[in-house]
Amino acid sequence: MRRRRGRKNSKSGASIPLSALQSFTRKRNMFVGHDMLTQIIYATVDQLYHARPPFRGRSLDIAAEVQNRLGTLPHVSPSWPARFTHFSGYAAAYYSYLLARVYSSNIWFRYFAADPLNKAEGERLRQAFLRHGSSIEPKALLARYIGDTLDMNCFTKDLHQTTQ
Repeated sequence: MRRRRGRKNSKSGASIPLSALQSFTRKRNMFVGHDMLTQIIYATVDQLYHARPPFRGRSLDIAAEVQNRLGTLPHVSPSWPARFTHFSGYAAAYYSYLLARVYSSNIWFRYFAADPLNKAEGERLRQAFLRHGSSIEPKALLARYIGDTLDMNCFTKDLHQTTQ
């Protein structure tokens, strides 16, 4: 049986009903799919901005084209790429946020979802991956730990669980 901690009103001390917490979680995660699509649009625009050979045309037109092609809503704001500062500081690496989530979901669902406190698997993660710090290329560490293939079903399971 799971212990339920922290489900009390901070002022009155009254218990918060589980149904209220579930409703809050559903509402908080209502647009998680749209948020992920927005991240995919940002990553795609970033890749196009920094592609070789360089894109032709105005940067705002490129952003509008990607938004209209991938988005659920048409492009309306002519200036969102100018307000999104990651495009200049990250230089074609914004997609790495999405890639990190793909890797982390693979690690979680393959090795920890069934038993998050598995000491042996935690030790294997520490020895094979974490202890090296930056002395070994991250791609080599990931390949050593999870193999060469990524299971996109792990990523979609992660997205699905986020919405529950």
